[in-house]
Amino acid sequence: MAKETQKAKIARLEQQNEELYKYIQKLMENGENSFLNSPTYNQMQREIEMLKAAAKVDELAIKNGRELRGRQAAIIENLQNELKQAKEEIKVLKEQQPTKVHNERGAGRKQRFNAAEVEQIKLMRASGQTMRAIAEYMECSVGLIYKLINEKNK
Repeated sequence: MAKETQKAKIARLEQQNEELYKYIQKLMENGENSFLNSPTYNQMQREIEMLKAAAKVDELAIKNGRELRGRQAAIIENLQNELKQAKEEIKVLKEQQPTKVHNERGAGRKQRFNAAEVEQIKLMRASGQTMRAIAEYMECSVGLIYKLINEKNK
């Protein structure tokens, strides 16, 4: 069974209140004044007051919930605006920063051949020498020769 919403609860309590009120009015119309002094009547009156109080509390809870959602929506909107401004500031700062050189501190394995030797390898290949012959001449592996020839200019 689904949980009763506050709106449905208010409606149910108001319905019960009306039913009890009508019952009391009916009894009073029948001329039963003794009923007004009975414990049943007193109990019903207390129950009516409790139902009215519960309905009022639920109405306030609904009203406060709406106000809370409104405040939360304003807070969310402010945070989204701040996020947008921060992203724009980051973008501006990135544009102002100089571009970082890859491996600027010189970490990692050093290159075996300098630029002039790589050019020599490419010229040897362009002149028709085999990869194996170039590798034997340069005293390295055939795979390294393939890598250097096929490597894009940086």
